[in-house]
Amino acid sequence: MTEDSRLSPPKKQRRRVNPLRTKLWRAMRILRDFTIGDLLAVCEVSSRASINTFCFQLRRAGYLMQRRSPRRHGEARYRLLRNTGPESPIYVRSRGLFWDPNDEKEYADEH
Repeated sequence: MTEDSRLSPPKKQRRRVNPLRTKLWRAMRILRDFTIGDLLAVCEVSSRASINTFCFQLRRAGYLMQRRSPRRHGEARYRLLRNTGPESPIYVRSRGLFWDPNDEKEYADEH
């Protein structure tokens, strides 16, 4: 694989905008410091599992930092570290990384 092909964006026909992830990304950019419960309330979403998955993926790619581990009945707090712009990063499952349309870069799993 060449360096140029590795940095190319996902093919347009495969790129589907996920409305839930778009809402979540906007909320994260506004709140900057939040819990899963905050996102559930602000985005008026009922799927905690989808939010957990997106936050987990963003954390592993370096977009989010988990500020503290959940305690017995508490929730983990997250902080947005990489606010690259208005468009939500796109998870490219086949490559296991995020393509960020704002800065046109790939962000791989940092863990």
